[in-house]
Amino acid sequence: HVTIVLAKPFANEITVASTTNKQGISYNRPNNNPGVPESASPFAVMERVGPLIMSAQVVERLSSGPDTMYVTFSEPVQKSSLTGNALILIKNGTSSELSITRADSLSPARFKLTVSSTDPLRVPQLGDSLRIDAAGPVADIPGNKANPLNRTVVITQKGIPASIVQAWYLDKNADGVVDAVDIKFNKAVLLSDAVVSLDWGNQNKADSISASLLSSIGTDNLGIEISVRGVFKGISTDSIKTSGSMHATVGYISNPDAPAGSDVADSAAPVIVSANFLPTSSLTGKDTLLVVFSEPVPPISYATPFKLFSNNSGVSYYFTLSDTTKVPSLFHGFIISQIAGVNFPNTGDSIWIDIASGIGDTTAVVQLNAANRRALLNVKSIPYTPHVVIVKNPFTTGEQVSDADVGVTGTGTIIKVPPPLRMADVNALPKSGTITIYDVVGNTVIKDVPFILSKNGLYKNWLYYNWDGRNFNNRYVGVGTYVAVITVTLNSGTVTSSRITIGVKR
Repeated sequence: HVTIVLAKPFANEITVASTTNKQGISYNRPNNNPGVPESASPFAVMERVGPLIMSAQVVERLSSGPDTMYVTFSEPVQKSSLTGNALILIKNGTSSELSITRADSLSPARFKLTVSSTDPLRVPQLGDSLRIDAAGPVADIPGNKANPLNRTVVITQKGIPASIVQAWYLDKNADGVVDAVDIKFNKAVLLSDAVVSLDWGNQNKADSISASLLSSIGTDNLGIEISVRGVFKGISTDSIKTSGSMHATVGYISNPDAPAGSDVADSAAPVIVSANFLPTSSLTGKDTLLVVFSEPVPPISYATPFKLFSNNSGVSYYFTLSDTTKVPSLFHGFIISQIAGVNFPNTGDSIWIDIASGIGDTTAVVQLNAANRRALLNVKSIPYTPHVVIVKNPFTTGEQVSDADVGVTGTGTIIKVPPPLRMADVNALPKSGTITIYDVVGNTVIKDVPFILSKNGLYKNWLYYNWDGRNFNNRYVGVGTYVAVITVTLNSGTVTSSRITIGVKR
């Protein structure tokens, strides 16, 4: 029995030959026959060294359940020898057998192990140590067991990328433009490690959003808010858009091969894009209101769903409405039963959603921001041509006449020009007028006498002239027929003329 001690030992941690040549050579020369040359006899050098653990890594776990470990050995190991109490876990100086329920081979010397235990002392964690139980089943391919003095290795941890728990987009100032996307993760995420991309469909994408647009939600780093106003290709900074399917992808600089993806929920409430008031020309008819929302809205049952503000008078007002829309739609038509707060709306007034109305989108995201978008109201003009009304025709000079519309009592007759039955534009109101009266042969009775602007009436814009039957010399005219030419100027500057005949009797 000869023991050979190597003058130059092999390198550390080598427990198996790296080649298939495992032969030694024995040289022999007979002592009694010096003339006989020595002979060389090859012999096998068998492996009798057990395996070592080279590295151990536990996979980060965020919930209850079995642990996963990746263990690499110094040489190929029998897969079947790795289940059961094969390895010893050392935690805070206390040794415990690991309960390995499954071993999957990744290579002859590297394995994925499933460890199940409810005992905290038998749960592998970052910083614990691991070694082979020499009395256990672990063996290399030839069947060699580990040396009882086999060394321990410190367990490292393989972090898992954060996954997205929830994501939603917001219109924080309720102006109709989505300005933020909030993402919640199942573990802390560093802003410097996150690479965020968003896809809102129709090629409206935002790739690799600048880190300057990211901010943390709270202090636990479990959430990120992305400022997205103006970042989407094809959507301008002030484009009104509060709906649509969005998808978020979050990659990690530290783990580029494991991006997280999720659909982004709609948490932006609808706003009014435009509103058109369509007045009826009749005092007994019903006005209508057409409203366009930023996204489909279910039928509205609230009677006063909108607030309005008059830019002319500086007062707030509202409509009492009934919605004629039967299904969710961008476009809603309303019949107006009452206008309260102003006599009549005007183009340029503001209209917005009353948050008490409960108006929301089809996913039940309700507009709750009282500062939601103010849209301009467009009021359709009502055609108006000034016309002349004579209270008494013919009239008797010296006979009393009165008129409630202009609030005047006098003698003779009252010639008046009423304002529009319904005002859609202050520019359509009569501003001033004159009257010239001729007798039947063309002689001037009175000339360019100004009308009076009444302070009575619904809009206080009646023009009138009380003609008592006198001419410009203050003498009563004779019985007969006279022609009156009335010229009216509107606030818009439009000038119209009318001719009427007036009969005088005694």
